[in-house]
Amino acid sequence: MLHVTLPTPEDLAELIDQRHAASVSLVVPSSNRPAEADAARLALRGAVQDALGQLGAEDAAEVRPALDELVDDDGFWRRQARSIAVFAAPGVLHAFTLPNRLEPLVAVGDRFDVGPLLRSLAIAQEGWVLLLHEQGARLFAVSAEGAPEEQPLDLPDDLHSILEITEQGGQADLPRAKGATGETPERRRFASAVQDAALPHLRTTQRPLILAASNDLAPAYRAVNRYEHLLAEGIEQHPGSLDAGRVAELARGVLDRHGAAELVAWRQRFEDRFTAGRSAGDLAQVARAATLGQVEELLIDIDWGVEGSIDEAGVVTELPEPTPDAYRIVDEIAARVLRHGGAVRAVRAQDLPNGSPVAALLRYAG
Repeated sequence: MLHVTLPTPEDLAELIDQRHAASVSLVVPSSNRPAEADAARLALRGAVQDALGQLGAEDAAEVRPALDELVDDDGFWRRQARSIAVFAAPGVLHAFTLPNRLEPLVAVGDRFDVGPLLRSLAIAQEGWVLLLHEQGARLFAVSAEGAPEEQPLDLPDDLHSILEITEQGGQADLPRAKGATGETPERRRFASAVQDAALPHLRTTQRPLILAASNDLAPAYRAVNRYEHLLAEGIEQHPGSLDAGRVAELARGVLDRHGAAELVAWRQRFEDRFTAGRSAGDLAQVARAATLGQVEELLIDIDWGVEGSIDEAGVVTELPEPTPDAYRIVDEIAARVLRHGGAVRAVRAQDLPNGSPVAALLRYAG
């Protein structure tokens, strides 16, 4: 299974604020497949050597031990996802396993390059699928690519008995009521038992949950649901008829529609607020608003790579060519939004409302 460790808001704030001349940022592709994980370890070892070669001898000596320890940590390599992002400086080491397939990166400078982490904040193409029917339950992690991965569920041994007819030792049996509402208490207990087994997996992320349940159990599960990211749209086919490939195909369709609906709703909020001065799409205006802590939610173009700088007043200077002191402008805007407690999501250019690489909902009119 994929073992994703995403940065918390506190992690991002710490990385954004870190300043040291020997700040090393590394990204390598990875996999939970053993052969590919070995290749990823070799790639990270090579990236470490490349980065250390760009540092002075004293800085390299301070950073090397923690990086070498990570490369040699067999436990770390047994729990992988699709990319590894590593950030190291003297006395500092952060490593994340990410669900996205990110481009390799070796960067050395006076700050961490948090761009790959920001680009991992894309509108979800990953989700959970819970298959639920009278014969049992299965939970799958589904991503934008590759096969879905089934997660082990610690279900109670007597799960099936919850829905069985009560026998009275040869005397008059007490059948449970049939029909649309008659079995609601039993079905809810059944659904609750399954949910208790699934929640430890679900709550490791904030991924959407898609329900594929038989007609009699779907209402019961939704009635007892305690996971806030359960989607209204489910998979209508009977879960007992679905193999892993079909689960992935149907789930990706649901996730695509969910992501598209989220973007439509976001753009509508953007338009509704625009005349009141509570949304902005101009790069310079958004940069100033981000610097002032005015941005509530920010969308950034995941592919826009123009570099430059933003000063303390939020004034943007674009550079025609990268320099050692430059950084991706949209990444710095996103960093300032996060520093002030705002939300950031990365999208494709066509998903932004105005042709700009950024769009923002503002807390107040500027």
